[in-house]
Amino acid sequence: MKKKKNNKTIIILADQFYNFLENKHLLLDTSFFLDAVKNKDEFIDFKKHCKKSQIILVTIDPVAWEFTRGTYGNELSDRLAVMDALVDQYLPINLVDISRDHVPFLIEKYQRIGSNVSIVDFLLGALARKHSNDLCILTKNPKDFPLSFFELKSHLLLNGENFLQAYGVYSFKQKSFKSSKTKREKDVVPF
Repeated sequence: MKKKKNNKTIIILADQFYNFLENKHLLLDTSFFLDAVKNKDEFIDFKKHCKKSQIILVTIDPVAWEFTRGTYGNELSDRLAVMDALVDQYLPINLVDISRDHVPFLIEKYQRIGSNVSIVDFLLGALARKHSNDLCILTKNPKDFPLSFFELKSHLLLNGENFLQAYGVYSFKQKSFKSSKTKREKDVVPF
């Protein structure tokens, strides 16, 4: 666990954070990048530790679009540079596969709890369901990943001079669905 020093923003990790995520993909939400712009050094250090634990930091193009929306010139360049520095891989999104196998299930689940989730978070959830064995989502928006069908696996804190923010590491609850994948689909991992 890191300690606070010199009024600098720090990342405080839950015990066994890296051990739990070892050899997994960590899907980064837009909130991660918004904080990374303000705290580049700390987030770059976080990536280095992830790499040592063989945690692959990933995101999707819609997160990049959401993160850069409304920016241009130097601000756009700075934001893209932050993403490039932190992301190991952009995951492909097969909309046909997601629509057929995951959208109906997630629509029903979100409607049942009365949640109105953004399309970006919906896509993150669909990918978490599709790759539930080796992918977790890192976000500070727990309302978008309800515990009725997502599971909080770990957490980290972002601690600054005048703030404390919590990020959750969520995985899809495998018990909450039956897979309709064929053997061929189970063997194919797109990343």
